[in-house]
Amino acid sequence: AQKNPDLIVVLAGYEKEMMQMLESNPGMKGRFPYHFKFKDYDAGELMQIACNLLKDSEYVLTPEAEKRLKETIEETVDRKDAYFHNARWVEQYIQEGILIAMSDRLMTHSTRLMDKTLYQTIEKEDVENAYRLLTSKVTLQSSVRKRIGFVA
Repeated sequence: AQKNPDLIVVLAGYEKEMMQMLESNPGMKGRFPYHFKFKDYDAGELMQIACNLLKDSEYVLTPEAEKRLKETIEETVDRKDAYFHNARWVEQYIQEGILIAMSDRLMTHSTRLMDKTLYQTIEKEDVENAYRLLTSKVTLQSSVRKRIGFVA
């Protein structure tokens, strides 16, 4: 083995599962001597990530929607579990929740919408509907979570 190879291997994952993997093979732990633990983002940081994602895609939150988004992020962080996905959760909340709720709202308009800002503006009800859907999915998933693997 080379003393100073030009190769770095990074393994990333949840702490408990990473330790289980490293301990599953006696030689594995010695091959990965450096361990770094990163704290989860707090609610303020997740809100900033959400705002950056929306701004990058040219979406605008009404003041009421921004306030409600902040509240829903805080509520989620307060009740997070071991399966909380941090920034990935925020991205999914925006992409698969809020933007879809906004799209559904816009589809209910009977007149043809010509103003571009209507397609860029996220309303409080979009955040509410996305959060309601998100929390019902979490409740449903946690109540029907199945064990993976073999049972003896």
